[in-house]
Amino acid sequence: MRFERQEKIMELLRESKSASISKIAKHTDSSEATVRRDLSALEKQGLLRRTHGGAVIFESSNDETSALVRMTQSKDKKEKIATLALSVIKDGKTFFFDSSSTVCSLAKIFNLKYKTVVTTGLNCALTLSEKEDLNVIIPGGNVMYNSNSILGSLTLKNLMQYNSDVAVFSCAGVCGNLVSEATFEQSELKKLAHANSIVRVLLVDSSKFDKKLPFTFGKTDDFDYIITDCRPPYSTIENTEKAKIVY
Repeated sequence: MRFERQEKIMELLRESKSASISKIAKHTDSSEATVRRDLSALEKQGLLRRTHGGAVIFESSNDETSALVRMTQSKDKKEKIATLALSVIKDGKTFFFDSSSTVCSLAKIFNLKYKTVVTTGLNCALTLSEKEDLNVIIPGGNVMYNSNSILGSLTLKNLMQYNSDVAVFSCAGVCGNLVSEATFEQSELKKLAHANSIVRVLLVDSSKFDKKLPFTFGKTDDFDYIITDCRPPYSTIENTEKAKIVY
């Protein structure tokens, strides 16, 4: 109930950017005292900033969007992409899964047994840990509360020890043939995991196309498969020769 209520608050703020406590209370059918507690919890997660009498959504192109926000965005698209991806990766024995919400959607339907999955996503790890006959590994490092991921120099040092048959990534944006991330730390982590894998798979929903974030971690042809929910823009197709685009 609390999660659903907070989800409604974030939906309202995404639409209107800001809202008063009374407006939020009416939207969620809650008391103003309950709304204040929810706003405090969401502010601690980096999702919003409280103001006098209300709240404004936290938005910055240079910061990772919170995991809670990402999990509620483009849900149907991510589920479609995850289903397509499962058939592509089924022959692998060892995997790397990044911390993205799209890859977490894949983790939810991951039904392959006797596999090893290394992941830097806490939500992804918890989802996979509920499945039988699966070896799940989390590298050491700093826990990033906003994105529910493991990052830092220790994480990179740990990942150097792992090689994978298949590495599955998402990204913050694809512009033409450039694949980018919102933070330097995520881009460096993904470059390393990419280098230590044989087959590289990029999952990207259509809302990410024609977006260029500050840190490029690869080009579209650096991946064997690009899996999305609809036909990519012409600028991406025109500049992608080697990667197989699946939608």
